[in-house]
Amino acid sequence: MFYKTQALKVVKFLLAKSSFKLTDASKETGVAIGYVHEIIERLRKKFVVSSSGEVVLSEPRRLLLTLAAESSMAERLYSTYEFPAKKEQIEYLIATEFGQLNYAFTLLSAVDPNTAQGQQISIYVDKQSMEKAAEILKKLGARESNIGNVQVFKGSEGILFDRKKVGDKYNVSFEQLLIDLYAYPPLLYLGQELLAAHEKRIEIDKEVKQVG
Repeated sequence: MFYKTQALKVVKFLLAKSSFKLTDASKETGVAIGYVHEIIERLRKKFVVSSSGEVVLSEPRRLLLTLAAESSMAERLYSTYEFPAKKEQIEYLIATEFGQLNYAFTLLSAVDPNTAQGQQISIYVDKQSMEKAAEILKKLGARESNIGNVQVFKGSEGILFDRKKVGDKYNVSFEQLLIDLYAYPPLLYLGQELLAAHEKRIEIDKEVKQVG
């Protein structure tokens, strides 16, 4: 159930905040407080969070591993295309042509290019935009293939609602990127590196606040 739209909103809020009150989570995500409570209770029973006044996520890694065990990226894969161009050109063309669609790049396509140089392009597209996206890709010269360089994944409101504009394209949020990297075994190491950097930033922020 953690990959349902409303649940994903709560999960990503938890990764971003690490501690919060249920009322704050409900207000900021737009998810009914009863459902927020249900999600937190399920995570508490899995020993992912503690809940005594405030919800606290002490080990984000445990949450990400729990999500990865429930659903893999392979289960969300919709189609694969072979695109006769370099990665940078493909991403630019897709971002330009997909302008009005609800989409977002993920996995290596959303990681800092200085960190990952892989050629695989991965993109989420919502259900309503899927047919139009397929038309655009074929118009650009892509062809469906079992082994291609462009992966199209089934998106949802929970995955795409907080996408970020980066230059000319939309990427998934940082929290969604972490979830995806942990759910995609070949790139788990990148997820671990990004999570470690994220936790270090949180620790530094705490120290700065204490000094202030």
